[in-house]
Amino acid sequence: MVKKWIFRSFLSYDALMGPDAKRLIAVTGLISISLAGLILVQALLLEQTYQQKLSLFRRNAETALLGIVEKLETRETLERLVDVKVRPSPDGSPARTGLGLGGKTEARTGDVSIPISADPVLMARIDKILDQTLGRGKKTMADRIPMTEMDGIVRAMLRNQKIEINSAYGILRTDTGEFLHAVPSGSEDMLRASGIRARLYPHDLTPEPYELVLDFPGQKKAILSGMILPAAAALVFLGITVGCFAVTLSALAGQRKFASRLTDFINAMAHAFKTPLSTLNLAGAALSHENVLRDEQQLVRCGRIILEESGRMRRHAERILEMTALEKKDSVLALRPVDIHQILGRAIERFIPEAEKRGGTIRLIRGASMTRLDLDELHWQGALDNLLDNAIRYNRRTPEISVTTSGTARNLRIVVRDNGNGIPARDLRRVFEKYYRVSQGLRQETPGFGLGLSYVRWVIEAHGGSVRVRSRLDEGSEFEIDLPLPRRPSPKNALKAGEPEP
Repeated sequence: MVKKWIFRSFLSYDALMGPDAKRLIAVTGLISISLAGLILVQALLLEQTYQQKLSLFRRNAETALLGIVEKLETRETLERLVDVKVRPSPDGSPARTGLGLGGKTEARTGDVSIPISADPVLMARIDKILDQTLGRGKKTMADRIPMTEMDGIVRAMLRNQKIEINSAYGILRTDTGEFLHAVPSGSEDMLRASGIRARLYPHDLTPEPYELVLDFPGQKKAILSGMILPAAAALVFLGITVGCFAVTLSALAGQRKFASRLTDFINAMAHAFKTPLSTLNLAGAALSHENVLRDEQQLVRCGRIILEESGRMRRHAERILEMTALEKKDSVLALRPVDIHQILGRAIERFIPEAEKRGGTIRLIRGASMTRLDLDELHWQGALDNLLDNAIRYNRRTPEISVTTSGTARNLRIVVRDNGNGIPARDLRRVFEKYYRVSQGLRQETPGFGLGLSYVRWVIEAHGGSVRVRSRLDEGSEFEIDLPLPRRPSPKNALKAGEPEP
């Protein structure tokens, strides 16, 4: 799609710009590739950031898991310390350890000899090993794990690792795949698929087949939510870059099209001035002959030719200077109260002879009641002259032109309708652009500068109005003008609607 747009914008002007067009296309292609590369690199960086955050989260979760396992084992060791009794032997020899199990305090001798200064934790671990070796007071896993305190232990260890999202945990018997305990209930299948797990009581002489399993259903969502701000910022900046690139391409395409229209305008202007200049040259050459100087009729004829052709050149120059002033916004409207029907009537009268010469008609249909507005009469005459002149010039048939007025409480509407050649659909949205002219065939049939309709739009918009065009090729065109009415018109502004005028 982008490639097609670029080709449509630039290649059609390759003949006009030559090597410059190819250079622009090459630069455009390189910038497009660079933008695509930036977008790809940014996507890869975001993916890498996500994976790093996921890995960091997993490490924190595994650290918390090991902390839970260590907490459980330490808790069991501390409970054993309560039951260990150390007493010296009567003869003062190295102390013999008396181990009390299950709350019993009777002494056992001959078990293990440990100095009296022995570490109590070490003694508790030895007691645990002796129990497991001799099979004394063996507890089940359900008895060893404080189920009522597991929630608090798990939450505390996760909080230590800055993990605040919802979690699930369970005690899994690995040889059967059954859960001794799972929180929340129903999370067993999810926990079985989790890779965050650790063996319980790993320092047992013979570790039992139980694992503590953790899972975090919302971990991906939590990680992505933490990346929303940088990702959004990256997307915004990329969007701005792409948008600026698109605007730059559009501006370049517009400049190239404008350059093409400006070239056409210069050619048309040169031809428009060439004809009267040639005629003036012939008239001047004729005046240099003695025979012409003696013939009064020839002198009058040459004088009339000079006046007509110089007047035509003056009108061309005035139109060009006028459009230049409008572009620079140097023109000031001379507003005064006028009746729009009077302006329309005078404009139509100027074109009736030309329409009748071709067997056509121009009608004014008065339908508006509020027609007195503050207008610049000179500019409005120029705008209406352009519309009526186009309706006659761009018409291969007998001209049938109507100018209709109507109104509402807020707007006055003027519709100029003709049965002329019409405007191709592809040109409709651009007919009001400066220097723009429609298809090449119409350009050859009727010379012009492409300034008329842009001047019409400027005049109407300068008066606070709007103009729209509807047209079908070979069926005619319709220009619809809306002008705002005064908010509180005086009774003097009210005029009765009349019948169509010839």
